[in-house]
Amino acid sequence: MDYRNIFESSINEARSIARLPDDDRFIRIVKERASNMEKKKIKMKRLAVIAASIAAAAALTVSVGALVNYFHQQSVDIFFPDASGTETASLIEEDSPLTSANEHFRITLDKTYFDGDNLTCIMTAESLDGTPMTVPDIQACHDGQFTAGSYPLHYDMSGGEFRSLDLVRGTETPFVAHISEYELKRMGVAGGFETLAGETYIRFGKYLGEGIFDGIELRVNVEKNVDAAEVFSEDGDKLIMTQIGFYSDEISVLPKMSEIKSGEPHEFPKIKLIRNDGTFKEFKEGDYPYSMWSDTWCYILLPEYIQLDDYTGIEVNGVRYLKNN
Repeated sequence: MDYRNIFESSINEARSIARLPDDDRFIRIVKERASNMEKKKIKMKRLAVIAASIAAAAALTVSVGALVNYFHQQSVDIFFPDASGTETASLIEEDSPLTSANEHFRITLDKTYFDGDNLTCIMTAESLDGTPMTVPDIQACHDGQFTAGSYPLHYDMSGGEFRSLDLVRGTETPFVAHISEYELKRMGVAGGFETLAGETYIRFGKYLGEGIFDGIELRVNVEKNVDAAEVFSEDGDKLIMTQIGFYSDEISVLPKMSEIKSGEPHEFPKIKLIRNDGTFKEFKEGDYPYSMWSDTWCYILLPEYIQLDDYTGIEVNGVRYLKNN
């Protein structure tokens, strides 16, 4: 039984009623109970009583301006509903480098995925004063100076469009931010850029001014945590299949930019995952939460987190790309 998930659900339910207090004793008690419950077996009846007590206590101990920051598992689930076993902590301290706020927004980095080339982040923006979420300018770098070696992160809210936002409050916006080493090297990023791995600073600004994200800065240690496998077509074209998507630095399986007419919809490729037994796992076109491409490269997120050992390859518009087992 995953006791951590039960505590997360209880605390999150309380958050929908009222903001949790910034009370060190309360946080400590919750963490201690969660830790103890993972060490011993507790009857479900007793577990339900404890969880309900935590939710009730949280709702009754509200203080103005106080807060407990929370890893938004529901934001991760919107993009990758089968990735609930991400082992992120339930509670984080207000001064954690994974969350940052000004008078308008709090941004929390809920999950980071790195396959050795692509950095994909799931984040949650919480409006603190009713300011609506708008397109941010997201910059990252290793040294925190944001001079030489800084680079952009692409921003996309499409995950919130193709899946219901019933799991999150109206003031919260889950979104994905992405960049690849290949793209940065192609852009010629200054400062001796070598890899996305390592300590990384992420700073938020707003396109066209207004400064509603001023002062918001996160820090995370990027480490490879996503498996990848090469898959090949009969013609020798290669895609790299990962646990959250697939990409290529050599070819594109999406429509050529020159063939897309302005203002007209383009046809998304038909994608099927090929199971080891030869059957297919299919997704609808509107299921894909994020994609970027040019005529010579592409990156597509799948609608769920997968185990590569369960699949022998991927089919795109009838072309099969298979592992060389």
